[in-house]
Amino acid sequence: MDFQDKLENLATLAVRVGNNLQPHQRLFIRSALEAAPLVRLITRVAYQAGASLVDVVWVDDLCTLERLLHSHEDDLTEVSEMRFLAMEAAAERGDAYLSILANDPAAYQDAAPTRIAKMTRAMGIRGKKVSELFGSGQVNWSIVAYAVPSWSKRVFPDLPEATGLAKLWEAIFMASRADQTDPVGAWKNHLTDLEARRDYLNKQHLRRLEFRSFGTDLSIELPELHRWEGGSGRSSNPKHPMPIAYVPNIPTEEIFTVPHRLGVNGTVRASKPLSFNGQIIEGITMTFKDGKAIVAGAATNETVLHQLLETDEGAARLGEVALVAESSPVARSGLLFQETLFDENAACHIAQGRAYAFTLENGTTMSKEELLSHGANDSQVHVDWMIGSKDMSVYGIRADGSKLDLLNAGEWAFTPEG
Repeated sequence: MDFQDKLENLATLAVRVGNNLQPHQRLFIRSALEAAPLVRLITRVAYQAGASLVDVVWVDDLCTLERLLHSHEDDLTEVSEMRFLAMEAAAERGDAYLSILANDPAAYQDAAPTRIAKMTRAMGIRGKKVSELFGSGQVNWSIVAYAVPSWSKRVFPDLPEATGLAKLWEAIFMASRADQTDPVGAWKNHLTDLEARRDYLNKQHLRRLEFRSFGTDLSIELPELHRWEGGSGRSSNPKHPMPIAYVPNIPTEEIFTVPHRLGVNGTVRASKPLSFNGQIIEGITMTFKDGKAIVAGAATNETVLHQLLETDEGAARLGEVALVAESSPVARSGLLFQETLFDENAACHIAQGRAYAFTLENGTTMSKEELLSHGANDSQVHVDWMIGSKDMSVYGIRADGSKLDLLNAGEWAFTPEG
C-alpha cells in the first residue's frame, strides 16, 4: 500500500471503528488545521456511512501560543463560549465526536508555566460539563493522530525533516493498524483479545493492585464496584435506541479501571516523559499517602508538574489505573512519541484527576456525591502518565487475600481463560 491507501484506511478506522458512526447520526470533528487532508477523507467516509451532517471546528496551537505570549495576564481567564456551547450541544444532541491530534508536543515551551496554568484552569472550569457528558458514556467519541513536521522533529531530532516525517507516519500507521490490508478486521481481532482479558479481570473481583519495578513500589486499592474497561466502550446515547460500540483511542492497548481515591499508597516513578500543556515533564517521581500525592518531583519542568497537582483538590489523586503489555505495537516501535495518545499505549499508566463514571458499576447513573462515596475521584483534569517498563511486575489481590499475577517483566502473566 502507498501513503494514500494507508491514510484512507486511517479515515475508515476513525469512522467505522473509532466512532462507529450510525446512519443519520451527526459527526462533530475537532481538528488542527494541518490535518485538513485527513479531515476531508473522514468527511467523505462519514457521509458514505450515512452521516446526516459533518461539522468541523478548527484549532491552531500557534494562535494559542500568541495568546500565551502576548495577551494581558488578566485576560487569560477568558474562554471561548462558542466552542464549549457547540460541544455541549453536540453531546446532548447525540452526535459522534472525533478529535484529530496534529501538533507539536512542546508547542508552548516558550510560554510561562503560570500563564499556561491560568488559561487551562479557566478552560477546565468552563469545560466541566463537556467532560462529564463524555465521561458518562453518553457520547461515542474517538481520537486519531496526524503527523506534522513539528511533531516528527521532536521524535526524530537528528533526521532531515522529510525523513523524520515519513518515519512518524510509518509509526502512526503501524500502531493504528492502518497499514494492514484489512484494518477493520485486524481491529476486530485485537478488540476481541482485549475485551476477553477485560472480562476475565471483572470476574476476579480484585481489591488491590500492586506495582513493582525499579523506583516503583505502589499499592492501589480498588472500589468494591470497580469495573475494568478496555477495547470498545458502549455509549448509552438517549438519541439512539441501542448502545453504540466505539473505541475512544486509536491506537488503544490498555485495560483500565478506577482506583479508590483514598487508597493509593507508596512511591512511583515515571518510565516516560509527560507532554502536558505543550511542555515536556521528565523524570517524574511521586509519593502517595491515603490516595493523595504528598511528594512530587521531576527532572525538568517540576513547576509545571506542581501546577497540575494544584489545579484543584482532586488533581493530586488518581482517577485511572491502566495495564498495558510491553509487547504492544506502540512499545515494539521503540519510539517515544511525546504524545499521551501513543505513549500511554506503550506502558502501564496512572492518571491524575477525574475518574470515569463508567468504570464503576452503575456509575453513569450516580450523582457526583455518590461517585465520591464509592471511591471515584473528581477533578477538572485527567492527565495520564506512564509508569510501566520491561522490569515491572503487577499483582492483583482478591478479597480472600489470594494473589493473581497480572504482568511479569512487563508482559501479560494471565490468559483470558485463566
